[in-house]
Amino acid sequence: PAVTDDSATSIAPSNWNPSIYPYPNKYNDHFVTPVAAYEELAPILAFLQMRRHAAGTTSLRSSEAVCYDPYYCDGAPVQRLKDAVQRASTRASGDASGWSVINEMRDFYIDAAAGMCPPHDYLVTNPPYSGDHKERCLKFAVGNAGRPWALLMPGYVANKQYFRMLSGGGEDPVPGVFYVVPSRPYHYSHPEGTGHDDPPFDSLWFVGLGSEADQGIDLRRFFSDWFRDLPAEERPVLAGSVGELRAMGRLRQEEEERGRGNPRMRKKRKKKREG
Repeated sequence: PAVTDDSATSIAPSNWNPSIYPYPNKYNDHFVTPVAAYEELAPILAFLQMRRHAAGTTSLRSSEAVCYDPYYCDGAPVQRLKDAVQRASTRASGDASGWSVINEMRDFYIDAAAGMCPPHDYLVTNPPYSGDHKERCLKFAVGNAGRPWALLMPGYVANKQYFRMLSGGGEDPVPGVFYVVPSRPYHYSHPEGTGHDDPPFDSLWFVGLGSEADQGIDLRRFFSDWFRDLPAEERPVLAGSVGELRAMGRLRQEEEERGRGNPRMRKKRKKKREG
């Protein structure tokens, strides 16, 4: 998982050894997904699995749901995601048993090309932000046999041509795509304890319902009810279109067009976001 982009300036320590990974990688692509991000996504996974199980549309029991994160960093996502979705499942249906997460040190692209990705129900990942990883991950997610997916990426991805081209140029690329807008900007950490945990852009979950696209209306109601007891400023929002994101001012298009800006500008934008 990652948070930095090609403009990041974190410097790898002298003892960092990229050769331990069986694929090309960058030091700045190893920032870890925060617990808060999983906590705000987990109700969606619990909802989908509960509905699929009730409708008999999955061959797996609710206790055997599998989440697949194809990008390995330090293994932390396994327990973080599992804990979050089990808590959400307990609250949603009373069944927290056996959610599993696959996150192995393998070359995802080789596995995908060879049809060797492990069996799974949901694709959940924070792809590396450098290079073309975001685009390649999106293409895989959309073509992944109708499986629901959740990708944690910069909001500006919704403005990118490769995102719009997923539907031939339309603003909203595929049916059943939603966006989890965080209650607070997510802060990331590096396993080596280096770099900055404040990204120069807002990140959010891009969520595709896949073959469950017809559950969108109920999902939005469920998501809103899930967080209704929290103060308004602590509630994440589930947006249903790029237009909604734009109306909320969450695409950060000016950051894509003008670049990161200097530290003073980034500090000012962060203060404005956090209100």
